[in-house]
Amino acid sequence: MEKEAAVESSDRTEAIEAVRKLLVDGDSLDRRTACRILGDLANPGDALLLVAALRDADINVCVEAAQALGRIGDCAVIAPLLETLYTNPSGEVKIAVLEALISLGGKRVVPHLMGLVKNRPDDMVFEEGDTRDSWLGIQRIAVEALGRMGASEAVPVLVAILEEYQGGEDAEAEVLTALARIGGASEAELIKRLTAGTARERQCAAHALGKASSAAGLHALAGALGDGEDDVRAAAIEALALRRAGRYTAAILALIKDPVPYVRRAALRAVADLADVAEVNGDELIALIGDDNPQVRAAKPRRRTRLNNGDLG
Repeated sequence: MEKEAAVESSDRTEAIEAVRKLLVDGDSLDRRTACRILGDLANPGDALLLVAALRDADINVCVEAAQALGRIGDCAVIAPLLETLYTNPSGEVKIAVLEALISLGGKRVVPHLMGLVKNRPDDMVFEEGDTRDSWLGIQRIAVEALGRMGASEAVPVLVAILEEYQGGEDAEAEVLTALARIGGASEAELIKRLTAGTARERQCAAHALGKASSAAGLHALAGALGDGEDDVRAAAIEALALRRAGRYTAAILALIKDPVPYVRRAALRAVADLADVAEVNGDELIALIGDDNPQVRAAKPRRRTRLNNGDLG
């Protein structure tokens, strides 16, 4: 038995050595495959080989090498990954490297992410004609990562760029979502926008607060159910349903008489979604089941629920 184990161990060692050799001497497909295998094996001893592969002439190999380093999780490679992020002109490679940094660096990379969100570094190299698109992709990934990490130190940077973000409405929504995920004092900015912003700002803030966790955010969303803008009311309904805010079901139910069909549809979906956390009488929804608008009648809950006392037909 011991002999068999020794033979098996020897065979495995030889196989791994063969993979390492392929990374150095193989063709581009071999090198890509070798990166994937070494990343799956997650041996920190292979990190230097993979760092060297970040400079491969084939950008697909560079991408695979970055992804493998992210899986290995050796924080010693943060510096060469950052160097590659700045010096490799390929947008695809930059994205793979940034994702690797986020996965293995954690809080260690927060200052770097904040820098990327705030300004495009003058010394970052891009492919000719691709600066803006690649940069916006990098910036958005950094924003999302800061939110996911709950990086409270990034709140001033995120708030500061809201007014000057050139990435469009979707990009603004991503910043607001990041603030919601960070929580704490950052939610105050969202609530301020929901209560005093433009119609678009209020709608974006409502969507973002659906990913927050504070009672103050829920209270603000409940107030937005009475907003004069149809899109804001619909966004507030959806956010409250996402937050599983069953205590506001009655307020949402009141909107089954809203004059706007898609607001009524949002109310129907939300009430059905909240039926397992709130007392909902199915009879109260009959008006919506017989709604004149086919889109309202066709609305389906996002989760399977059972309505109290209600067989709606």
